[in-house]
Amino acid sequence: MQAISQLDLSYDQNFITIGYAALQYNRHGKIRYRYQLVGLNEEWIETNEPTVQYTALRWGTYTLKLNASNTSGIWSKHIRVLNLIIHPPWWATWWAILLYLAGAAIVVYTLVRSYVNQQEAKQLKKIDAMKARFFTNIAHEFRTPLTLIMGPVETLKKRLKSNDDQYQLGLINQNAVQILELVNQLIDLSKAEANVLRVNESSGDLQAFIQQLVHSFESHAEEKKIQLTFQAGELHKQAWFDAEKLARIITNLLANALKFTPIGGKVAVELTAASYKSAKLRRQYPQQETWLQLTISDNGIGISPEKLPFIFDRFYQAENGSIDVLKYGQTSQNNGEGAGIGLALVKELTELQSGTIQVTSQPGLGTTFTLLLPYRPSTSPQEKYPLPPTKLDIQSASVKSEIRAKDIPSENQADKTSLILLVEDNEILRDFIVENLLGTYTVHQAKNGYEGWEQAINLVPDLIISDVMMPIMDGYTLCHKLKKDPRTSHIPVVLLTAKVSVDDRLEGLSLGADGYIAKPFHIQELQLRIRNLLEQRRQLQQWVLASITSTDPPTKAPAPTDPLIEKLCQLVEEHLDEAAFGAEELTLASGMSRMNLHRKLRALADTSTGEFIRNYRLKRAAQFLREGHSVSETAYLVGFEDPSYFARSFRKVYQMTPSTFSRTN
Repeated sequence: MQAISQLDLSYDQNFITIGYAALQYNRHGKIRYRYQLVGLNEEWIETNEPTVQYTALRWGTYTLKLNASNTSGIWSKHIRVLNLIIHPPWWATWWAILLYLAGAAIVVYTLVRSYVNQQEAKQLKKIDAMKARFFTNIAHEFRTPLTLIMGPVETLKKRLKSNDDQYQLGLINQNAVQILELVNQLIDLSKAEANVLRVNESSGDLQAFIQQLVHSFESHAEEKKIQLTFQAGELHKQAWFDAEKLARIITNLLANALKFTPIGGKVAVELTAASYKSAKLRRQYPQQETWLQLTISDNGIGISPEKLPFIFDRFYQAENGSIDVLKYGQTSQNNGEGAGIGLALVKELTELQSGTIQVTSQPGLGTTFTLLLPYRPSTSPQEKYPLPPTKLDIQSASVKSEIRAKDIPSENQADKTSLILLVEDNEILRDFIVENLLGTYTVHQAKNGYEGWEQAINLVPDLIISDVMMPIMDGYTLCHKLKKDPRTSHIPVVLLTAKVSVDDRLEGLSLGADGYIAKPFHIQELQLRIRNLLEQRRQLQQWVLASITSTDPPTKAPAPTDPLIEKLCQLVEEHLDEAAFGAEELTLASGMSRMNLHRKLRALADTSTGEFIRNYRLKRAAQFLREGHSVSETAYLVGFEDPSYFARSFRKVYQMTPSTFSRTN
C-alpha cells in the first residue's frame, strides 16, 4: 500500500486477500479496522482483523479504501487508497463486443433480407402465375376467333370452286395459321419465363424424327430453288428426347435459314453425336459424356458482328439494312420481318433441356447455328411422333381435310335420335358449331359449366361437347362432376379448348374426358370424333343388351361398362323369385329417380326398366332350364306367377318355347 497505488490483474486473478496493520504497538485489542471497496461496497465494513478478502470479483475497476482507529476508538484521518483493475477476458473486451454487435447486426440483416427475399419470391411466383394465366387467357381469346375464321374458310372452300376463290380463301387460312403459330410461340415463351414449362421425354427414333421434320420444309425450299440437305452420323437407333420442343426448335431455325437465304442458296442440316471436354460443360453437367450436336447452316445474308450478341434477346430483330443486294443477284425482301420471338424461344427451350446453342455469322456469307443437347440412347420400344403443324403445312393440311370430309356424316345420314349438349361461353362459336351439327343431330346449348351440368342432369344427352375456360364453372369441373355422378357417368365428354399443352391434355383426360380437341379445330375433325364416340356407345349398348338376354353373352366388352348395370343385376338377382319386384321397386332400391334410371338404361342398353328386369329373369330362366329344372318350376324361380305368360315371354326373346330350349340344351 505504501509502494503502489494501482494493481492490475487478469480476469482469472480475482480472488484477493490484503493484510495491513496500524502503527500502534500497545493495546492491539483496542484498535478497530474498516475498509470499503468502491464499486462493490456502498458502506464501510468494520472489523477487528487487519485483513481484507474478496472472492470471484468481476472484471472492472475498483478502489480499495483502508482505515484504522486508535485505542480510544477515534478513526484516523489518513485513509489509504489502492486502485484495483481486473482486466476482462478477450471475449469480453470492447473490440469483442463490437464484433458481437456487428455479427448480430449481420444476422438480423440476413434474416430480414431472407424474409424479404421469400416475400419477393412469393410475389414473383404469384406474378409468374398471373402472367401464365394471362397468356393462357389471351391464347383462348385468340384461338376462339381463329376457329371462327378457319372453320368457315373450310366450308367455303368446299362450296366455292373457282381458282380465284380458292386462292383468296387459302390466303385467309394461311395468315390465320401464322397468327396461331405466333400465339403458340408467345405462350411457350411466357411459360418458359414463368418456369412452368416441363420437359416431356419419350423414347423414339431421333434421326428419323429430325429427318422427317427437315423433309417437311422441302416444298418451301423448292419454291425458292434452295438446296436443302440433311446428313446424320452414326447414332443409336433410339434415344430419349422431347419431340414437341425439339420440333419447335428445329422449325424456328430452319424457317429462319430458308427465310434469309436467297434463291439458289444452300441450307444444310447435320446431326452427329460428339463428346465435349470443355470445362464449362464438364462443370455444369458432370455426368453427361455424350452430346447430340445439331448444326443448321446457310449461305444467306448473315448477321453483322455488332448485332450478333443480341439475336437471342426477346423481340429483337437484326436488320441487315446495309446488305440490300444478296448473292446470285437477288434482293432481300425479308429485312425487318418477324416478331423477334422465334430465336428467344429457341434459346429458352434449349436451356430447358439442359442444352446450349451458339451462332456464328458473317455478313454476306451466311449463318451457322450449333445446338448441343444431352444424348441419352434408349432401349425402350420405338414410338412414332406426328409432326407439329407448321406454317409450311397449310396447303397439304387443306387437301387432307377435304379428303377426310368425305367421311363426315351428311344430312342424308342424319341421326336425329342422338342428343348432343354443347357447352360453350362464346355465343358466335356456339352458333357456328350448332349450325354444322344441327343437320345431323339434335343439339342443345349451354353458355357455362353450371348450365351445362343442369341440362346434363335433365336431358341425359348422348354426348357432351364442352369448352374448358368458362365463367361460373369451367370445363374441367364439369367433366369431373359428370363422371362422378352415376346419372351421367356414361356420357362421353369431348373437351374443346385453347389449353393445348401436354399437362392440360393429361389433366382433362385424367378427369375422364373421352376426347380433347384444341382450338382452332377443323369442324370435320369434331364431326368425326362425335360419330366415332356415338358408334362406340351403340356397340356398348348392343353388348350390354346381349349380356342380359343372350344365354351365351360376349366374353369381352367393347368398352368399359357402367357399374350401374352390375348393381341393377345384383338387385334383381336378390329378388329373383319375387313376382312383385318390378320397375318401381328396382328404382327405389337403386337410389335414383324413375326418369333418371329410365334414361340411364336407355343410354346404356337401349331398354326400359321393365324390359331390363324381364330380360334378366329370362336369362336366368335359360340357365335354370339347362340345369334340368322343369318349365313350371323355372317360372316360379325367376318370379313369373303364370307359367303360360312365362312361356310366351321366353319364346318372344329366344324364338323357342322353354320346353324346346330345355330339350335342345
